[in-house]
Amino acid sequence: MAATIKDIARATGLSVATVSKFLNGGTVREQNRELLQKAVRELDYHINEYARALKTNRSRTVGFLVPKFGDVFASELASEAVTKLKEQQYSLFVCESHNSMEGEREAIDFLASKQVDGIMATLIGTDGWYYKRIFDRYGIPVVLFDRKLDFDVCDTVVIDNAGAAYQAVNRLIDAGHRDIAVIRGHQGHYTADQRYEGYERAMKDAGIPVKEELVLAVDYADTNMYDHIKCLFTMKQRPTAIFSVNYFTTISTIMALNELDISVPQEISLFGFDNYHLSQIVKPRLWLVEQPLARMAEEGTRLLLDRIGSKGQEEATFHTVNIQANILQGDSIRQISGAGA
Repeated sequence: MAATIKDIARATGLSVATVSKFLNGGTVREQNRELLQKAVRELDYHINEYARALKTNRSRTVGFLVPKFGDVFASELASEAVTKLKEQQYSLFVCESHNSMEGEREAIDFLASKQVDGIMATLIGTDGWYYKRIFDRYGIPVVLFDRKLDFDVCDTVVIDNAGAAYQAVNRLIDAGHRDIAVIRGHQGHYTADQRYEGYERAMKDAGIPVKEELVLAVDYADTNMYDHIKCLFTMKQRPTAIFSVNYFTTISTIMALNELDISVPQEISLFGFDNYHLSQIVKPRLWLVEQPLARMAEEGTRLLLDRIGSKGQEEATFHTVNIQANILQGDSIRQISGAGA
């Protein structure tokens, strides 16, 4: 016979009201929470989600919209969000938009049909009015990751992309490099633009002109990206250093250098972006900008659950949490002889 709330109350010595509060996501004392978690496991108690949704008008589920399941950033972020939401007795639906705005609309329609309490998303567009119409259709709280729309229509969690890129390029400049190539995404892509802004500002502040031939814009979805990167090494005056602005450009750069048998850092210095175990796999160990995914998921979960908890009395102001990235030191930068420290 299935365990009941009363069974948990008897096993823990707590009141039925305290047990019910915990099972419905309320805050209880830490020692009571530990007792309750243990009893739920030992009694193999399962919540009737359908009955709870009818009673509370909440499904205790959240949707997470990713461009593609193969997108490492979005997949890793969704994984972190699962952990954070589970701590609050929430489950997660993950949907793929197939990198299209039509796919985003279909996924949001699907999640709304499942009566999710809120949605987390990494979107491909930036048109605030377009997304406002979609979000307002269902009145479901939304938190965005990784980019801002052209005006605020929901809460957002981003990293300081420009600041992180500025630090990375400054490190290369401090090592004496002047011919620094940047491998970026196409103009109009939020993170690509922000990270290029940091590159450009670091070069300008150091009095180094940006050479157009060293700015390589690539399509992140291009499986042959490394072929374009190899073109940097056919020039008469090759770069002495490369700043790659995300995981895909960093991996493609490493592939190109391996194919051309160019050694890091002896022949080229490299500062990459995103970790995802690269620091443990690639030799020499790379200098990397690392996005703090656990912290991003934590902040996104907090913002979303705050919105869910205050639904019906939402404040007009949307919040943006701007998180500092981590800089991981490595061995992939060579100090050019005679340069400053």
